[in-house]
Amino acid sequence: MIANHKGEIPFIVLLLPFLAGIWLGLFLSSALFLYWVIIPLAILNSIFITLNFGYTQLRLYKSKWIGGLLIHLILFFAGWFCVIGNNELNQAAHFSKHPSQQLIARINSEPNLKNGLVRFTAHIEALENQKHLSPSTGTLLIAIKDSAAVQLKYGDVLLIPSSYTTVDPPFNRAEFNYKRYLANQNIYQQSFLYAGQYKVLAHDQGNTVIAYALKLRQHLVRKLKNNIHDTSAVNVASTLILGYKADLSNELLQAYSKTGTIHILSVSGGHVAIIYLMLNILLGFMGRYKRGKAIKAVLIISLIWYYALLTGFSPAVCRAAVMISLIIMGKTYSRYINTLNILAVSAFFLLLSLSRPKLFCLPAYFIFCCRRCLLYRLFWAGYWRNLS
Repeated sequence: MIANHKGEIPFIVLLLPFLAGIWLGLFLSSALFLYWVIIPLAILNSIFITLNFGYTQLRLYKSKWIGGLLIHLILFFAGWFCVIGNNELNQAAHFSKHPSQQLIARINSEPNLKNGLVRFTAHIEALENQKHLSPSTGTLLIAIKDSAAVQLKYGDVLLIPSSYTTVDPPFNRAEFNYKRYLANQNIYQQSFLYAGQYKVLAHDQGNTVIAYALKLRQHLVRKLKNNIHDTSAVNVASTLILGYKADLSNELLQAYSKTGTIHILSVSGGHVAIIYLMLNILLGFMGRYKRGKAIKAVLIISLIWYYALLTGFSPAVCRAAVMISLIIMGKTYSRYINTLNILAVSAFFLLLSLSRPKLFCLPAYFIFCCRRCLLYRLFWAGYWRNLS
């Protein structure tokens, strides 16, 4: 994993300023700072694009540090912008900013039954105020105490009263900060409902692929329950294999926590690596054919991402899936692979996919697509050697 030269790990250097911008954005994520980010980012983008067209005329090859400085600054402000743009409280249509009597919410997570409560998150699509519907946005954590609520599924649309509260902060200094944990998932309000306080308006309104994956996972969990009679063993197996944690009891979690082995209950990159090794062995015969390597790579990558979908696209699984996909493509076409750089590539694009960086699209095109841009000239024309 250790690189002999900085040119082997360009994404490590790209990732550092991007992470620095994200770190600053975690503390300064209010919309008040948006202009402090957009204006410098727009100016830097304009300078960067202008210098690309005048690279030879301005003799920028004599001052390679200019391009490197611009790239680092663009990535820094882009990371900050990603955090601000990803914060739902910064959107004017957020449901908490407008008065309403009722909310129309679409369930966007798998409802889980625990301790007599059905819990799930829902995306607010509209709010009703004096019999007038207006579009809205935002995510709400909902808990329902009702035996009939176990029939709710991902994609159901509900009509609920606009009675929600802000998530409480921790009352003890050493207590787990549940409010911050939910805030990182764009959840700032929660609602507690009883029987008769909600109404199902429609079914199957969610993403078709995610709905299919959740149904298939439920089917596989039922298969495990039919073939394994020990309840604890079924719960552990469904968690280890499928990432389904809804049936895990608090006693079982405490037992694994006290022994320091609770990490094995999370589907992670190790699971993806095992699947890759198994598929690589089973499909090893395809390498003897003319197009066998390419077909084998497509099959393995497709099956790995299908497993990631089945487990709910957890960050650890997505990171491993991206890394293994890049490694497979590199080996298929006999390219040199630096795993440290691939780790940075997967982290960079996973962080980028969690936001809506519209202003970053144009410089990203020049940075990663245009072979004549400053970044290409700097990376492969000795920029890192000049830095060192």
